[in-house]
Amino acid sequence: RLWVGTTPKDLANVTEARGGGKWGVLNGCFYMAEGDDAALTPVFEAARKPGSPFEQGKADRSTLTVPARRVPARTIRELERLPKAPDVP
Repeated sequence: RLWVGTTPKDLANVTEARGGGKWGVLNGCFYMAEGDDAALTPVFEAARKPGSPFEQGKADRSTLTVPARRVPARTIRELERLPKAPDVP
């Protein structure tokens, strides 16, 4: 999952993606991979949950989507307890 936002409470789930390279959707999440297709395909098939789609991104830059999810409340609380990083000049 990829989340964007400025605070833990306003994180939004990225649900659409497109691009080149070896990427796609597996078990409702985006993935990125590197390696030979013949070696990767069996790995993806073994990881795929029954009934879950396995889609690979296309070179034509078509858009793939994943279902939206909320950040669990516990994760938000843990993120809020992290120390603030110093400002970068």
